[in-house]
Amino acid sequence: MHFPPVLEAAFEQEIGAERCRQFMRRGLAALVLYNLLLFSDMVLVPDVLADAALVRLGIITPLGLAVLLILRMNPRPMVREGVGAIMTVVTAASIVAIARMSESPYRFDAEHAVVLCIIFATVVQRLRFWYAAATSAGCYLIYNEGLWAVPDLAAVQVLSAQMTLGGVVVLALIGSYNLEREQRLGYLMALRERLRATELEGLTRHDSLTGLLNRRALDQSLATIVEDKRHRHTAVLLLDIDHFKLFNDAVGHQEGDSCIQAVSRLLSSVLRGRPSEAFRYGGEEFLVLLPDSDLRTASAVAERIRRAVDGARMRHPGFGDSRVVTVSVGCAAGQISSLDIARAVIADADAALYRAKHNGRNQVFPSIPALVECDLVEFRDPPKPFAAAANG
Repeated sequence: MHFPPVLEAAFEQEIGAERCRQFMRRGLAALVLYNLLLFSDMVLVPDVLADAALVRLGIITPLGLAVLLILRMNPRPMVREGVGAIMTVVTAASIVAIARMSESPYRFDAEHAVVLCIIFATVVQRLRFWYAAATSAGCYLIYNEGLWAVPDLAAVQVLSAQMTLGGVVVLALIGSYNLEREQRLGYLMALRERLRATELEGLTRHDSLTGLLNRRALDQSLATIVEDKRHRHTAVLLLDIDHFKLFNDAVGHQEGDSCIQAVSRLLSSVLRGRPSEAFRYGGEEFLVLLPDSDLRTASAVAERIRRAVDGARMRHPGFGDSRVVTVSVGCAAGQISSLDIARAVIADADAALYRAKHNGRNQVFPSIPALVECDLVEFRDPPKPFAAAANG
């Protein structure tokens, strides 16, 4: 079983480190159990107990600990699964070797511990299926060779032992296959749910008409800015399509929506390549966040946006002459260290927008020349909205 390369790499990246930790925990438990079989050796092969202790404690245990050190380094999947498989086969070989060294009449029974190696590799350690299959085949061959080395076994006993262990191998591999299949299916289902959640999050954060971010996304962005302990200077642009109500009254809301979409595309085009976030703030209003920007920079960006919309020469059907769609832009900036300050900066931008409307529309306030003259940093103490501006 194997995913396509890209998906397999993502799968391994997600589960690889934890799988190594699991291998280490289970491997350590297996080493303890393996050495506890010395008590079984005392009963079944007492004549080679010293040799059994040497093999178990002096050879297999150090090798097992070395494998645990390799796993601690979080190796590649091939190394991880490979050392697990090799160690299991070597352990099975040591069990048969101890039995073959003995002259005890019960040495044949000592070899049955090979079954534990197969169960460990396939069901406990859960080696990847093909590694588990190779490990099980190796253990079976070692066990089979050990059987023929016992001279006083009848052929029917050998056949019975071979068939029994063969059945264990088949059942263990079926279990191994199902376990890996369920793990991979579980990963796919979890991945699908994450993708659905990401898609849903994207839908809930974007305006369906323009594709720009929405008010919910604005709240999240402001919260992120507030959480940034550096409290960097952030600029806010608030822009509004001039005389939009007249536009809708002349040609209807469907054409009005097309106009909003066109302005949003121009806005995105101007901001492309610049650290910024654009939001549909409501109706024909848009808001732009410019991180690490002062009011002078904000005013310059706003002027580019205004010129882009004006230069698009989109006819405004609300007037009988050749007037085109334009926008007015209000700018403000500040160090946003709390949501209250964020709301205050947006209120400043809103007041600046009303000032731009009152001054004749199709302009930016504060404008760059005004900043040069006044060296204005923030627009504070905003004027009350003007009645004319309130009509768009």
